[in-house]
Amino acid sequence: MICPNKICQKEIPNDSVFCDQCGIHLRQCTKCGSITLAKFCTVCGGVVVDRKLPNTEQAHPSIKEETIPENESFEQQSKSTVIVETSPELHIIHSLFSIMPSSGDILGRTTGPHSANLGQFPVISSKHGKVELLNNDWYFTDLHSSNKSYLNGATIQPDTPVKLKDGDKLVLANINFTVSIK
Repeated sequence: MICPNKICQKEIPNDSVFCDQCGIHLRQCTKCGSITLAKFCTVCGGVVVDRKLPNTEQAHPSIKEETIPENESFEQQSKSTVIVETSPELHIIHSLFSIMPSSGDILGRTTGPHSANLGQFPVISSKHGKVELLNNDWYFTDLHSSNKSYLNGATIQPDTPVKLKDGDKLVLANINFTVSIK
């Protein structure tokens, strides 16, 4: 299958839970089985849920460990254990919609995968800003937008990544968003 992340688009195994190339957590429609990053299926409109690792128990909120059969030796167990750390999901919430960008996404009125939602605001620049996941933290960078960007009331300087935290108030021009990181 092909990774649904528009930036990645690499071929990955059909049973993948995460993209081998970009690391994004894959989501699957409960109705038709389509793989997507959206909350609702673009093929049939069904509910989309995160794909899960088979037969795993969550030991830590961001770490999943595969269970090893008891009859294996210590050497076999230590070679068989697989630990996968999941990346935090970023949600940028407006009163009318919510977007879940991928790392590297451009947030703009006419550019980027979220332009369908952001295009309704003429004060947002064509390429207003960019979000990136770096070392498991989300960052926003203003891309020399005409009407500026603000984080918790402070102006964001162009080309200067600022770390986003859960509950932050992000303003593009004069359009208010709340940051949610899960």
